[in-house]
Amino acid sequence: MRSEEHTSELKEINPDAENYIYEIRTFRAFTYYYLMDLYGEVPIVESSSVSMAEVAQSHRSEVFNFIVSELEECIPHLSDAPSQKTGEYYGRMTKAVAYMCLIKCAANSPMYTVDNTSETAYQKFLGDDMSGECKAGEDVGSVVTDEGKKVMITVDGKSRNAWETIIYCADKIGELGYSLSPKYSDNFAITNENSVENIFTVPNDEKTYGISLNEKTMTLHYSHGSAIPGGRGFNGVCATKRQVIVYGYGTEDVDARLYNNLYTDQDYVEETGAVVQDEGVDLSYRPLEAIVDFDATSDRATMRQAGARIKKYEYDKTLSNQGNPNWDMVVWRYADAILLKAEAEYRLGNKSEALSDFNKIRIRAGRPELSSLSLNDFQDERMREFAWEGTRRPDMVR
Repeated sequence: MRSEEHTSELKEINPDAENYIYEIRTFRAFTYYYLMDLYGEVPIVESSSVSMAEVAQSHRSEVFNFIVSELEECIPHLSDAPSQKTGEYYGRMTKAVAYMCLIKCAANSPMYTVDNTSETAYQKFLGDDMSGECKAGEDVGSVVTDEGKKVMITVDGKSRNAWETIIYCADKIGELGYSLSPKYSDNFAITNENSVENIFTVPNDEKTYGISLNEKTMTLHYSHGSAIPGGRGFNGVCATKRQVIVYGYGTEDVDARLYNNLYTDQDYVEETGAVVQDEGVDLSYRPLEAIVDFDATSDRATMRQAGARIKKYEYDKTLSNQGNPNWDMVVWRYADAILLKAEAEYRLGNKSEALSDFNKIRIRAGRPELSSLSLNDFQDERMREFAWEGTRRPDMVR
């Protein structure tokens, strides 16, 4: 960032410059959140005049404190306007985006504030479940809960622990007019800038922005991708077997979000208009046959068709290139704030409040309400709700 002297110069040129600087600082904090989450120790650089010789790594807790202090200072100067909607603040840093960034920081703050980089530093957070079912344990979860109660974050002039911060910020986002969309799929529609739920998105359309977003292309089978007008497939990443099992695939009680988020079996037929062939064999994705180790005797069709593939966003028949979609890529949604608020209430012992918020997500998804909760319920529900939205790794860390 510029020095105070340069900031004053900018204000003389443009009275609104200070507000833009607060937005830039918020965006910097947003970027640092991802750097801290992924890498831990990263340099904090606040000036373009710093030479590389002067750049040094900061402890993770220092980066964490820098992010939350920047957000605390910037929030009062940010707009109340929606960032996800077409208009003056489309794709910009607003209060809701900053509050959501604080929520994300607070949720994993027990890990973000650990500076010990030894191989045993995070041992107290690790469970011993080797079942392959990715179960969240209450014993280890209580360690995270207790550590979160020790992390204090100041926002809007008041200091709260991590879990209280999540609740406060989620409520503030709701006060700014965000709510759950009536339909889950509305958030990923071609015109999802009309969503009342998306908090922060990457604005895009084929003509104005033309940003390449190839997530769907990278996952589709070669033949499937090629069968879509303007599309192609790299036959890459697929869902884990655990994920489709959590959705209820193969049972009589399947969560409808499975079919919003994943291609399974031949449910792509309506999209392409015909059954796609894979080397003379009907292509049919095989969600429960996702495998890691291939050998010379492996069935070729299984290798090429294994695993459920990314669906998520509405298919746009108007596109000349499916890699430049008209939908905006979702970064953060209000549903995430609600579920993290419910988890925070749970960790604070407020079980009825936690259940009420948790069931809002279940009801919207057409699922039966739960009468009690566990940390594993949160973990599985987040997997169902936020597939392909980049939440799974930090959720598993927590």
